[in-house]
Amino acid sequence: MSIAQILNLEMITPLALYSLGMAVYAVFIWHFYRFLARRDIFNFHTEKYTDKQGKLTFKKIMGFTSYLIDYLIIVPVSTFFWFAVLAAFLLFMAKQQPINQILLVSMAIIAATRITAYYNEDLSRDMAKMLPFTLLGIFIIDPSFFSIDLVFTRIKETPTFLLAILNYIIFTVALEFTLRLIVTIKQLVKPNKIVSP
Repeated sequence: MSIAQILNLEMITPLALYSLGMAVYAVFIWHFYRFLARRDIFNFHTEKYTDKQGKLTFKKIMGFTSYLIDYLIIVPVSTFFWFAVLAAFLLFMAKQQPINQILLVSMAIIAATRITAYYNEDLSRDMAKMLPFTLLGIFIIDPSFFSIDLVFTRIKETPTFLLAILNYIIFTVALEFTLRLIVTIKQLVKPNKIVSP
């Protein structure tokens, strides 16, 4: 019996597709939770922005301005992106939940992950990956659980909740600013110590 006779493409193709899909999903989630769970998303340290005498220079002021732009533009954009990802996951999982509840829980997970990132990054990583890997587990156990039609129907309804989404993003960005401000003040007061709030 030859290898060509043993190999059955109808059996191997689903295995290859499942393996590839799960691997791509796992890699995406790995990057997702590692980014979301980091306390210092942009590795900002206040001591870089003063010279040996503790004075600000033009170069340092430009660096600080760049930092502000990062947190005024990039943080809100990335917050919205991860919020959209989590909301999409929940749209797949929570068939019985209304959309406004799904949006609320999605942003609450983002906000809670950011809060825990300032307390302990390991805890934050566990929180960030919990929901996506739960979704993968549900899919493995019961693929029929998911309804693509229901998801697309709910996605079409989300524009009616734009005001709620905007409020959630503003809250989360303000929360991030507050947490970062606390850490920055502590670093300025005790610059030689690594701050672990």
